[in-house]
Amino acid sequence: ELSHELLIGLWERLLQWVDGEAESIRMYMKLSEASALYQQGRTELLKPPELQVALNWRNSQKPNPAWGVQFNPAFERAMVYLSTSEEEYLWEEERKVLRQRRRLMMNRAIAVGMGILVVVLAVVFLNTRNRPAGNDQSGQEMTLQQDVPDQGNHKVPPATVPERERVAGSVPESQGEDPATNTETRVCEPETERGQVDQPARQVDQPARQEDRPARQERNTEAVAGTEDSRADRSGTTPVQNRQQAVTGQAETGDPQASSSRSAEARRRMIATAKEAARASMDINGDPDLQGLLAYQAYRINQGNSGASSDTDIYYGLYAATKKLISPAYNIYPNIRGSVKDMEWLSRTGSILMVGSDGTVRILSGNLASRDAQISLKSTGMSNECLAVSPDERLAVIGTNGGGLVFIELENQGNIVHTNTEMGNIVLFLANLGNSGSFVSAGTDNRILRWDYGTYGVSELVRTSARLSALKASPDGRRIAFATRDGKLYEMEADNPSGPRQVGDFGSNPVWAITYSRDGQNLVAGLLDGTVRILRGSERRTLSTLRGPGARVADLAYSPDGRFLAAASHDGNVYLWSSADWSAGPL
Repeated sequence: ELSHELLIGLWERLLQWVDGEAESIRMYMKLSEASALYQQGRTELLKPPELQVALNWRNSQKPNPAWGVQFNPAFERAMVYLSTSEEEYLWEEERKVLRQRRRLMMNRAIAVGMGILVVVLAVVFLNTRNRPAGNDQSGQEMTLQQDVPDQGNHKVPPATVPERERVAGSVPESQGEDPATNTETRVCEPETERGQVDQPARQVDQPARQEDRPARQERNTEAVAGTEDSRADRSGTTPVQNRQQAVTGQAETGDPQASSSRSAEARRRMIATAKEAARASMDINGDPDLQGLLAYQAYRINQGNSGASSDTDIYYGLYAATKKLISPAYNIYPNIRGSVKDMEWLSRTGSILMVGSDGTVRILSGNLASRDAQISLKSTGMSNECLAVSPDERLAVIGTNGGGLVFIELENQGNIVHTNTEMGNIVLFLANLGNSGSFVSAGTDNRILRWDYGTYGVSELVRTSARLSALKASPDGRRIAFATRDGKLYEMEADNPSGPRQVGDFGSNPVWAITYSRDGQNLVAGLLDGTVRILRGSERRTLSTLRGPGARVADLAYSPDGRFLAAASHDGNVYLWSSADWSAGPL
């Protein structure tokens, strides 16, 4: 008889299962270690071919948290690391395709421009070649007449009597010739005499050549007038018309509008060159110094020619170069194990207060150079979901999943001073009502509650027909906007919550993030499909629809000066738009 152990050894399918499971475990552990190193800033995201192997493993094995936590509890971190690597690779490939398309379009434009230039030059050449000969003779005569004033400024030195007779005898009589021809002959006589007078005679009569300046100017004027008269006889125009044409030509040459147009065109060419240089810097591999130099020069050229400071190519060129020059993890805070659920800026200390899904509460340095300096406060012991800070920054309230609201002191190592579970164990949203010392909260029970930091008192503001998906208060605390999972967006007065007003209905594309502009005029909504809607005015009409994020918008915020709008997306990226021009693409 065969033993059971012997049968197992002969079971080929079981051997394949065991080998596959062992290989799956090795791949998972490798991903877990790499994700931990990436979180600490000690490694980069996965790249082919390692990325493709990991993706094949994920698609074929389909790991789940229940299986992964048996070998490493950071299953979510490993999967996020793999997904981020995949998205980064796909995004880089899309950027390469876009750059190739732009380069192809530019090459085509250059080719078309060169073709047009060649045609223009050919036409000019043919016109010049076929010009009548009379035009060339007129041009030569005009050139000759322009030399007359210079010749009239010099007096012919007197010669001896025999020389004068010889000179006079060498000039034939011009009886019966055209006056214009005689004029030209007389104009040329001084040059002939100068060529025939010997040097000693000029030296003897040197004092006699000093002549009164007004007389010379008068003769010059007469000579020019005679030249213009002869030119008028040949061309059919008067001397006054010639002068008017000359003045008109000078005015056209000095047209300030044309000069401004040429300057604007030159600036546009320089800005286009800067953008192309920024894109080219991203294609440089293995030489971060050269990449940084090219990206910075592109930035300087763009800035020097009044280019857009928030241009996508210029910005990303600098960003990519910074990551190469310093480190791919130069802006990553280390030692954070769980997911970061919410953050608040502490103006009094210039720090960042954050809460994590593992119950941690930490104060991080607001300076990247000292990001290793972190203060760990007492843990809530539950999964933290949201965060708010009192106006005086002495108290913080944390919404948890299972433990309700937790009030902690920021100046006393995060001691818990109050908890409340009576108004709900799950709190998903918190928002301050300006500097009033109050805040609102919402969870899974379809209620919006108002709380007081000083007394911990609570009151119900409104009940909703569906579960909330987003909640935000205006900077002055007078208005509250909230969205529900059935696609509706509402707004109400904080002091008069009896009648929430519906300002939007997005159907199956619900709102997942809300924010207000600094002046409260714009209400911004981030949707499930990644689009961002700018709603303006009391009627909250759509001002603009922003596109860029490839997945659900997780959070929205304006910069303190209101110049930029930031959106965090589930595609792993953060996008920036300039509020001065919503039509421009995101950074």
